[in-house]
Amino acid sequence: MLWLGKKTAKKREKTKSGYGTAGGPWLEKLHLFDNSIDDSGKEGLNQLNQFLEILCIIFKFSSCLTELDLGENHIGENGGKVLLEALRERQAAKLSPIKIQVSTRMSTETFSAILKSAKELKSGKKRRKTKGK
Repeated sequence: MLWLGKKTAKKREKTKSGYGTAGGPWLEKLHLFDNSIDDSGKEGLNQLNQFLEILCIIFKFSSCLTELDLGENHIGENGGKVLLEALRERQAAKLSPIKIQVSTRMSTETFSAILKSAKELKSGKKRRKTKGK
């Protein structure tokens, strides 16, 4: 019989708690800023819709997702409505809110509804403090 010390037992307890207990990978932050996600190209609108379907599945079922950055990707009005519907389903499932950033190339109603359904993601750029002479 193998005896484990107190430290090893505590380590084992820590590794069993958290996101890893469910098994498999999890996604916390998804930053896709300016990746040319739009309806242009060979596949066009079909490819954009497939991408948005996958993204909506992640929205609806990922309890650990906290941030999504789709800034400067032109998903358009239809894509915005699909994201808005997924955000509302996430709220109905009582999952934690997401910080989100999307392009403004959609109607102002859809854009503002997305930002109301989620928290707005602030840009990561910080201003440098100028040194006085």
